Amino acid sequence: MPKILWNPPAYASTQCAALFPEWKTYLELYQWSVTDTDAFWMRLLTESGVKFQGNPQPARDQQMTMWPVPKWFPNITLNFAENLLFSPNAQEKALIYIQEQNKPTEISLQGLRDQTAQLAAWMRARGIQAGDVVAAVLPNGPEAIIGMLATASCGAVWTVCSPDAGVQFIADRIEQTQPKILMTTSGYQYGGAWFEITEKNEALLAQIHSIQQTIVVSESPVHLANGVAFSGIVSESLTIPELQFEQVAFSAPLYILFSSGTTGKPKAIVHSVGGTLLQHLKEHRLHCNLVPGERLMYYTTTSWMMWHWMVTALASGVTVVLYDGKPDPDWVWPMIKAQKINVFGTSAPWLSICQKSKANIPNELPDMRLMLSTGAPLLSEQFEYLYTQIKTPFQMASISGGTDIVSCFALGAPVPVQQGRLQSVGLGMKVEIWNDQGQPQSGTQGELVCTQPFICMPIYFLNDPEGEKYQNAYFAHFPGVWAHGDDAILYPDLSMEILGRSDTTIKKNGVRIGTSDIYNALAKHPDIEDALAVGKRVQDNEEIYLFIKCKAGKVLDGKLSKEIRQLIMAQSVWLKPDRIIAVNDIPYTTNGKKSEQLIKNLLNGRPITNREALRNPECLTQYTLQ
Repeated sequence: MPKILWNPPAYASTQCAALFPEWKTYLELYQWSVTDTDAFWMRLLTESGVKFQGNPQPARDQQMTMWPVPKWFPNITLNFAENLLFSPNAQEKALIYIQEQNKPTEISLQGLRDQTAQLAAWMRARGIQAGDVVAAVLPNGPEAIIGMLATASCGAVWTVCSPDAGVQFIADRIEQTQPKILMTTSGYQYGGAWFEITEKNEALLAQIHSIQQTIVVSESPVHLANGVAFSGIVSESLTIPELQFEQVAFSAPLYILFSSGTTGKPKAIVHSVGGTLLQHLKEHRLHCNLVPGERLMYYTTTSWMMWHWMVTALASGVTVVLYDGKPDPDWVWPMIKAQKINVFGTSAPWLSICQKSKANIPNELPDMRLMLSTGAPLLSEQFEYLYTQIKTPFQMASISGGTDIVSCFALGAPVPVQQGRLQSVGLGMKVEIWNDQGQPQSGTQGELVCTQPFICMPIYFLNDPEGEKYQNAYFAHFPGVWAHGDDAILYPDLSMEILGRSDTTIKKNGVRIGTSDIYNALAKHPDIEDALAVGKRVQDNEEIYLFIKCKAGKVLDGKLSKEIRQLIMAQSVWLKPDRIIAVNDIPYTTNGKKSEQLIKNLLNGRPITNREALRNPECLTQYTLQ
């Protein structure tokens, strides 16, 4: 059994127990939530303070299968922004904005409401209504949240990209949505430097012809065609109009997010108003136990689904702390302590950077009770590292889901933290692990599937009128069953190990090999900065190609190669790499995920069409020569 690193407080003190008192353990609650799923979501809707109109009966239309996508709560209407801005017990301090080492800026809840009202009134005056799209190219600052809230208050649809992405990366995504308004910025700060994006904005406007008006966050005059300064719309010196909320169907569109696009043009995934709200409320309150008065910060860019997840925390009455810029560990950790962050979220790759650079993490973080990690499997070595460094008790929750569901399949829960495992499957999510024959597995590696409809399924893809792309994305492997594309192990106590993407699982001599086992073996080697393992097809088998990025001043010689093989084979002889290759860099997507699939495609002669999905595409030349 894995080592227990943290034990939860008494279950009776949790919000799970408060909302569902008839169940005495989390395991009992979970089993009921997937047995009587409609009743579970009905109670969450009606008893957690959600503002809606209409009859909540029934919880779901008569569609009991996953395709066509079922409509949840078909007889109610609601507004997403209203639920974030008028949460019961909401705190007066809504946002704290920190740009690298600059002084924090605070925005009150009333101030957030006023600015949202001003921008929403401006949008309505220009014809924005339910179903229209507002696109944005903004950093993780208050303007992005105000833009989203104003858009949602009109019943319109929001889509956003981070300004550090390339022109074609942004255009390939936003152009699909045909937005009427573009919100953008004149530039952004990173690592103490300022990056102007005026030329990028002009290039985007030249490509995306649906844009009628442009709002620019800028301290300088705006020279873009049909452009207006954000400060000319949102200001304390201007009239504050009444804040109106367009009531829309539970299944109306709210967000458009995009697949990574590393193997083709990114898919435009449309998420619903009610599904997103209710799923996030469930995860924040029942899985994270968020309570009014707490402070939550997730280090994220606006391009990542975790930005959308973080923002919804306003509906639980917490203060959202926005950090924008370079995630230098020497800046971030002291800031977490100084700002008294209660819930801190980041990515597993960033935690790996902290470990390898021996970042100075404060031993005492008395306010931080929960840390969240996603973007990649959190290795057993990283669990050990964090609990060794941080002496005050905290819950380490490795979470896993993605853009496809704008939330999680597995995450934290009021159960023990076991080293190397995600704590539990999410409530209301009938998650199983299947082998290639579609047979459920327990304690054995296989494909993560969801066998019954869940509330945060995408409502549709753009430019997919017959649903062909949607079905191919999730139902091609097991007809009628959602296959998420993760290779995982599910244990009887509902804890889970995510081993990597199933499409990058290496199948050598008939054995399924998860790349996390290889990375875990290399985590402690002092000369290795990063690594990437993929399978290359050789006749009817796969060979393991292991790419190594050495630390500065170190080289991959015969001695180091031998040590690497010994470390890996100590885990399992099946993991032995067939080739070990030195590279200068490991490719990552703009969301901070290793691009195993892209490199696997390169090695196996498959086409690569969207290099701009990478933050470091220049490194690919090292792999095409292999």
